[in-house]
Amino acid sequence: MKKLLIILSIIVLFIGFVSFQNLNYKAIVSDLVENNDLHSGELKFSAYLLSVIPVADASIGVAKEEEFKGRKVYHLTATVKNKDYLAKAFNGYAILDSYVDLEPMNVVEFRQKIVVTGKQDLYRQAAYDQAKGIMTIDGIERQIFPNTQDQLSLIANIRKMDLDKTKNIEFNVNTNQKNYLFSASVKPKDIVIKGKSYRLYFVNSTIRRRDKNPYHKSNIDMVLLKNGSDNTPVLIKVFAGGFLISVKLVEIK
Repeated sequence: MKKLLIILSIIVLFIGFVSFQNLNYKAIVSDLVENNDLHSGELKFSAYLLSVIPVADASIGVAKEEEFKGRKVYHLTATVKNKDYLAKAFNGYAILDSYVDLEPMNVVEFRQKIVVTGKQDLYRQAAYDQAKGIMTIDGIERQIFPNTQDQLSLIANIRKMDLDKTKNIEFNVNTNQKNYLFSASVKPKDIVIKGKSYRLYFVNSTIRRRDKNPYHKSNIDMVLLKNGSDNTPVLIKVFAGGFLISVKLVEIK
């Protein structure tokens, strides 16, 4: 019995240490500084279940200015793929594309592809007419609120905001059927690494259905680093459906 308690204590301590390291925003920024990674580029993330178990790799590409259906847009991209060691139990990936007007940065079209071994591929494409307040999916029109965003355009907008002058953020979100409201508070904080000060922003948010359905609500906490003209997300914690997923920035390419 004593040996079992010792083993359990070691496991608990190990889990606590790993969780602390994965949630330690100062350690994440310190690693970026050490690797000379504070520049613009593709963001590479690692996702952890319960802040301990590594489950996926993710990336957010550099926004590219393109011509899309006769208009100038930013093309935003992101990918998510499970860790290789999980391949025998679960193997899949997702690709997201968002086409966003240059000014204001409102989504024009959102595309998503999810591929899971052994299952039919899932495709989703939503077109947005922001002026008319209409989103079209599979030929079906749905009403949306002004300045509605998808996941990628939402992050892109927050990354470009002047968070020193912003205390509260609100965005409408819809990529499927129901309208959601993203609302957040912003608190700045300075940290010192190797004698140099870095500005961080703590964005604590909820995303819930506009119809206030209590079963469709998630909490999202983000830590962003002021990185030139960009607010770079270094840590994201999502609590939804009873699960906590932590996503930390590991590299800027």
